[in-house]
Amino acid sequence: MGALEEVQSRKLRMPEELSFVMFDDPEWATLLRPKISVVQQPTHEIGRIAGRLLMERINQPEKPFESVRLAAEFIERDSNGPCKV
Repeated sequence: MGALEEVQSRKLRMPEELSFVMFDDPEWATLLRPKISVVQQPTHEIGRIAGRLLMERINQPEKPFESVRLAAEFIERDSNGPCKV
C-alpha cells in the first residue's frame, strides 16, 4: 500500500512511466485502475507444508533440514509495460 501511495503522490503513470507488480493477489488489486499485475503465491500450500515441517522438527529434531520450492504464478494485468533494455 505504501508503494502505491508513493506512486500516486509522485503522480507517476502506470504503465507508461512505471511498471508495478506486487506479491499475492488481494481482491482489491483488480479494483484499482490500472488493474495491478501480481505474483500469486500458493499461500495455503505454504502454510500446510510449514506446519508439517514444524511438526516433523518437533518430533524428530535430528532429521535433516528439508528445502521446499513451490511454484508461483505471474498474473499480468494492466500495471506493467514492456521491458526496456
